[in-house]
Amino acid sequence: MRRTAFFFFLWALAFFAADLAAQERDQRIVALDSGIYDILSGLYREQGMLPVSSSYPYTREELRQSLRRLDFADLSGAGKQGYSHIESYLADKPVYEEDGGFRFYPEIRVNTEFYAHSKRENGEWAYDSQKRQPFFGFFADFVMAGRVDLYVDITAQKDLFQTGGDRDNHTSILTNPYQFDLNFPYRAGMSFGGAHWNFWLGRDKLSFGNGRTGNLLLSDADIFHEGARFSLNYKRFKFTWIVLGLEPWTETRAFGGEDAWDHRNGKWLKGYEYPDYLFLDANGDIIPSTPANAGRVPDGIERFKLFMAHRFELLPFDCLRIAVSESIIYGGKYPDIKVFNPMMVYHNYYQKENMNSLVTGEIDYVPIPGLLLYGQVAVDQLATSFKEQQYGKAVEPNARGFMAGIEYRHPAGSGSFTAGYEFVYTDPWLYIREHPLVSFSSTRRIQSESRKDITGDSNYLYITTPLGYGYGSDIIMNGFILSYTVAGKWAAYGEFRLIFTGDNGITSPFDTDLAYSKKTPSGDVEVKKLFILGGWYRFAFGVSLFAEGAVLRNDAGTDYQLAAGLRWRL
Repeated sequence: MRRTAFFFFLWALAFFAADLAAQERDQRIVALDSGIYDILSGLYREQGMLPVSSSYPYTREELRQSLRRLDFADLSGAGKQGYSHIESYLADKPVYEEDGGFRFYPEIRVNTEFYAHSKRENGEWAYDSQKRQPFFGFFADFVMAGRVDLYVDITAQKDLFQTGGDRDNHTSILTNPYQFDLNFPYRAGMSFGGAHWNFWLGRDKLSFGNGRTGNLLLSDADIFHEGARFSLNYKRFKFTWIVLGLEPWTETRAFGGEDAWDHRNGKWLKGYEYPDYLFLDANGDIIPSTPANAGRVPDGIERFKLFMAHRFELLPFDCLRIAVSESIIYGGKYPDIKVFNPMMVYHNYYQKENMNSLVTGEIDYVPIPGLLLYGQVAVDQLATSFKEQQYGKAVEPNARGFMAGIEYRHPAGSGSFTAGYEFVYTDPWLYIREHPLVSFSSTRRIQSESRKDITGDSNYLYITTPLGYGYGSDIIMNGFILSYTVAGKWAAYGEFRLIFTGDNGITSPFDTDLAYSKKTPSGDVEVKKLFILGGWYRFAFGVSLFAEGAVLRNDAGTDYQLAAGLRWRL
């Protein structure tokens, strides 16, 4: 990965040098959970248009250019409120600056949150670790020369074990030193660029796509993403290339059992076993036991795993956006330089033992102002009749995902009503391949002193999530949403999800004998029903209140949940 970062740096440096004469460009990153993207999308839809890109996060320069393409005079009162809110966000002032372009932008956050639920044995929360905020955070942007940004977010918060594994955790307030999350910072990095390009290196949350409940290729399901990104953006075209480093765990306990926690679904994952055929040599004979394959770890697997993707977004008409993304997981072997070609068709490397490719196509269409139709399709593996004739059905099962949605937003008074429906389907074998180092998943070892203090177990646990859709493979999801929002002021919302979950989880071993017999949802089906009702209100001086109630019905029974709290931003 050192070579990867070096080549990224040289490439971006060439653009940087060529763009030195241009005016200052704000390269600060607009965080994925800032709320800005939903407002911007709503403004475009009100005028029957779409922004050129749904690959996030933007830089502030990209956000500013996107905002300037709108006609402020033609917006409704609610639209003008949203436009002014984004302008206010972009117009923040540094607390310290010097001649030569150095600026310092700090932010302090305090979040006091409280949680309660009626069924203690249920580990799944509607207001889960993705939504929960740190008790204290200090964020700092250091801007230099008007186009280079170094940023870091130092937080004091409870660790991820306590957001689900510790069922007696009821507040964000730290009450003893064992609760302190030692995995910070969750956001840190470097961003620099010009009017139409950006290079980013660091740790943050990224997302590719238009889904409300997640995306099929790259979503915010993982706790963070670490790597490098290069992007070019124009009025009707955007290109993005990213390389993410993934933790290359090979131990079977990292993918299931007492040490592996599914923080999205609030349960311990089933224990993982490598398929038997990975312990056979080319002649079909069993490989003798060696230190390399002791503990049922296949011999010859090197500790390396990365995710790489390129994405092309096109806006042929103001109301129509088309995006094509291709990605690979490369693992079990250290790569050579050819892998990092940003314009290569990754599927055509044909290195099945160490590489798994996944492609997605997306479309967004606004037929009339306010109405959005969208869809995604993901193909990890396609079982064609040619493949069946050549190789047989038991070798390559279909591994696909589909998403479709409709959303309507209507201005009313100073805010907007939004109503939408989203459908997601994933095949049982989507994201899952021959071994975890080529599966579309991220496994992270999390330090948790609270786990050792509470349970007496090891002071770390593994968290495995899909890189794509958060609920993973083998699911059918129906999601409905209704909300009213006044940008930057207050919001009220309701949501209902009906989810059918099959046997295949993100850590299930790839089994060619059963591949074709599994249909979504397979095996013992779990039916989840989730109803959420919530809202927030922002006062002056950066103070806001929020509350969210939920009813969750799953295999553990019916659980009534409540989350509420006070937030302060300075």
